[in-house]
Amino acid sequence: MDRMNLKERIKQGLFLLDGAMGTELIARGIEAGTCNDYLNIESPDIVFDIHRAYFEAGSDAVLTNSFGANKYALARHDLGDKVKEINTTASQIGRRAAGEEKYVLGDIGPSGDFLEPLGSLKPDELEDAFRQQAQALWQGEWMVLSLRQ
Repeated sequence: MDRMNLKERIKQGLFLLDGAMGTELIARGIEAGTCNDYLNIESPDIVFDIHRAYFEAGSDAVLTNSFGANKYALARHDLGDKVKEINTTASQIGRRAAGEEKYVLGDIGPSGDFLEPLGSLKPDELEDAFRQQAQALWQGEWMVLSLRQ
């Protein structure tokens, strides 16, 4: 059975999201300070298991493990060049866990840096970074869906 349009589903009433990914990663032995987003590449089974646990607990949707997966936040872990790979994989993991009836929402968090004049980021640079992240999240979702057709 195919998923209902997200807007229509939300109009039906109660819609449950997952909980904290970071807390669940720590509960599974991941050290604080680790780049949680890179776990999509390094330990995808852990991320998948967390998503599945949230669905089994009654969640209608999960957020991708990509909160800090923009080029500025990833650069603090020397992973700024892995934006596409990390985000595409994040949405693929979420979609596999969700199956055909549940929802996967792309999680885009802050850059962790400030815009000028308080910081060094220019608005167009930040917009571009978030666009890259959003496109990679969408590409991962699309890749999984197209394989099912």
